[in-house]
Amino acid sequence: MTTVLVVDDSAVDRRLAMGLLEQNAGWTILPAAGGAEAVAVAFKTSVDLVLTDLQMPDMDGLSLLAALRRDKPDLPVILMTAAGSEDLAVQALRLGAAGYVAKRSLAAELSPTVRRVLTAVSEERSQQTLRSRLLSRQATYRLEPDLTVLMALSRHLRHFIGDVWQLDKTT
Repeated sequence: MTTVLVVDDSAVDRRLAMGLLEQNAGWTILPAAGGAEAVAVAFKTSVDLVLTDLQMPDMDGLSLLAALRRDKPDLPVILMTAAGSEDLAVQALRLGAAGYVAKRSLAAELSPTVRRVLTAVSEERSQQTLRSRLLSRQATYRLEPDLTVLMALSRHLRHFIGDVWQLDKTT
């Protein structure tokens, strides 16, 4: 059973997002009217994903994202806003958001975005579990002065070190 927490200070927008998500079998949808309430729910309930409005009076979506990243770094957060701005989307993604959906596109994009994020999180958790069971690993590389190959090796080593030290992606 997948649990999604929907956070929006607008009861109408919150109900719309919840209605769209409730169409997915096996998903439990929980409401929160603001960031502070969302933090409380996320800590007392097992939540698989948070969908939050960006602009809210008590705690905006970026502040909620920061609070959740600090205390629950593996909990994916998707931001939504009526004031769709690419700059805000980029800022949210840099802060660790798993996705971004403009409210004007909710009907078409919300469920597919949530499914995509949940699938990616599930795959990442499976990979982390597998890597945590790795007993030994040795690798030898023959490298040429090719920037593409060196960049690929750099990404590979970042993933490996992150797994060994159990770092989240933003760290």
